[in-house]
Amino acid sequence: NFLSKDILFNFSELESNFCLEITGYEIYDIQGRQVSSNNQIKVPVLAVPISEFKPGVYFISVTTPYGQTKREFVIE
Repeated sequence: NFLSKDILFNFSELESNFCLEITGYEIYDIQGRQVSSNNQIKVPVLAVPISEFKPGVYFISVTTPYGQTKREFVIE
């Protein structure tokens, strides 16, 4: 179940209906400090609880069987 205090990340390829399995993630704040991670998951959509995060800019590095991707997100 997803909560309203979760941020969702979906890395599926919409054009081919191919769903990438997320096997891990790391989240860093704007100063480069790691604030959250989990490298023992296997999910198609990543729900990260953000209730303990302070407002600001964050970066997430997500691992799939095909490599890593990074994205920026903002918590207001």
